[in-house]
Amino acid sequence: MLATLRYFRLPAIAGLILVLLLALACTREVVREVPTEVIIEKEVVKEVQVPGETVVVEKEVVREVQVPGETVVVEKEVVKEVVKEVPIEVEKVVERTKTLIATPSPADQRFFMTTLDPMANRGGTLITSNNGPPGHFDFYVSGSITWHGWMTPMYDNLLRKDTRTPDVTIVPDLAHSWSANDNLDTYTFNLREGVQFHNGAELTSNDVKRTLERVIFPDRFETTGLRSAYQAIFQTAKVSEINTPDDYTVELVMEEPRSVGWVMAGASEQGVKISQASVLDQYDGNLRDADPTEVSGTGPFITVERTDDYVVQEANPNYWNPNAPYIDKIQHIWLPLMTPQITAALAANRVDWSMFVPPGDVPTLLEDPQFKVAIHLRPTYHLIPLNLTRPPFDDVRVRKAVALVFDQEALIEAGSQVQALLFAGGWFGEGQGVYSLSTEQLRKEKYWRSPTPEDIAEAQQLLVEAGYPNGEGIPTLDLLGRADGPWWELVLVLEQAWLKQHLNINSEIRLAEVSVVGDDVRGLRFDIYPEVNSSMRVPTPEYYIKNAFGQCGGGPCNANIFNYNDPKLDMMIRELELEFDPDRRMTLSKELSDYLTQEMIMVPWDTGEITYHMYNDEVKGYMPHNTEFRGVYITNKWDHVWLDRR
Repeated sequence: MLATLRYFRLPAIAGLILVLLLALACTREVVREVPTEVIIEKEVVKEVQVPGETVVVEKEVVREVQVPGETVVVEKEVVKEVVKEVPIEVEKVVERTKTLIATPSPADQRFFMTTLDPMANRGGTLITSNNGPPGHFDFYVSGSITWHGWMTPMYDNLLRKDTRTPDVTIVPDLAHSWSANDNLDTYTFNLREGVQFHNGAELTSNDVKRTLERVIFPDRFETTGLRSAYQAIFQTAKVSEINTPDDYTVELVMEEPRSVGWVMAGASEQGVKISQASVLDQYDGNLRDADPTEVSGTGPFITVERTDDYVVQEANPNYWNPNAPYIDKIQHIWLPLMTPQITAALAANRVDWSMFVPPGDVPTLLEDPQFKVAIHLRPTYHLIPLNLTRPPFDDVRVRKAVALVFDQEALIEAGSQVQALLFAGGWFGEGQGVYSLSTEQLRKEKYWRSPTPEDIAEAQQLLVEAGYPNGEGIPTLDLLGRADGPWWELVLVLEQAWLKQHLNINSEIRLAEVSVVGDDVRGLRFDIYPEVNSSMRVPTPEYYIKNAFGQCGGGPCNANIFNYNDPKLDMMIRELELEFDPDRRMTLSKELSDYLTQEMIMVPWDTGEITYHMYNDEVKGYMPHNTEFRGVYITNKWDHVWLDRR
């Protein structure tokens, strides 16, 4: 088995990287990042021989400080000095082992994204596959690659992930710098001047404010029922105000202090694309009918053609970054994700790049040396929703009965040739400093293990107690799934069989187009859906558990599709949120885990997803071959990628 596929048998991801943070200073270089593990203190002095002389080139001091329960901040101070003054020209050599900062533009010492390849070519057409076509164009409503895979090149963000290396450091984008006050309850972003939308209008802080209002406070628009897929990360950060002191400054004010990592995770979220305020106002926040060939972003590519088969984008000639883009044109071909069509398109060189390649096809493709792979570890927390707003799942006994007869690991194994999920952790992800279970422990744990005869008997007795002996009185259940790939139907077929076999419950599978499914899930027009997720962008339960089941600002948090309202649960989450002592956090999280099992709001499933990105060797500047990186749809901007067409 190839090394690239070893994750199918690993118990878990050791830890999810929170974020890496970068700030630039004028007189010295200061790099802020968040490490995953080791706390060290060291001093390194490197010497390089220059003919006839010895010069101390770099003195690097690394200080790391950990604030309990908060983001770890690392400060690296690099002081360059020549020890001996000589009458000849001194050659200074700086050795780097890790790229953290992109090369700045010669005309501006601020950060500008560029490729890491010194001999990069310009020009050519990149052909990608993308799930689609979508049923509408409002990318703020959905976190799916169906929108973000091809719309990302049209837009920029406040900050972004540096996707040239697996470190995925957070770097400037439309905001060239940022700062936080001493209390960590106000964050200020300084915008680049002279940035133009594709229609020639200049970007101002009002565009950023209206975008953030669309994401954080969608009710500030008059469209009824306007939703945002990216609201939770700001909701849980308790953003209360968005201020614009001038045309190039944006302030986020929180109700209470929030860590730098938490806020930067939101500011660099790829889905929070900065739109033109006039467009948001024109459509009253609802971009479903905003044709991308007519709507302007500030991004490196402009959408010029859209059909039922593909989308064409051309390089933005007035892009604010003088280094980018390198490619003249992108063609996105609609292909359903996780299907043989993707594999065939790659093998036939019909496309240069694709993600969601079926895991079972990756080894075969890699037998051809022209293909490269990048392993994408997505911090996605999956749950199986049972519609508890109506019978029979409004009764916790029925929900627990179903949880007892479902086999989560069997679901993962059955779909592993199509989509790879991580069976580990339990209610919480591993390596987060809270209570979790290994894969081996889960295989013995009630509600996660393969159903035992005792589990099945208990499930049947729970139905009796709920008034549904042998499943009698339960109507035929509606099992809703997406029609754009085989994985959803596969999952539902297994669940349908277990419901009938163990509980004598009848059900029907209903597959629909992705945008219809989204509306039906939010409208609660289903009984069982294969999965919903609460992303672990901030890898701590007080973020993703609150997002899934809690209340935010007097209403349900973004992923709380059932409007579940449990004051005791909210109190337990809040207590964990305010606790920084590691031992106490472990105790509180164990109590929270037990309570979630007791209530079984949804059926727990997995704590991570593995996606394979494959590309041919003409694609350069992309994530390096056979590397692993973490994030959610962060590589689709294409501004530092170039083509080596010989």
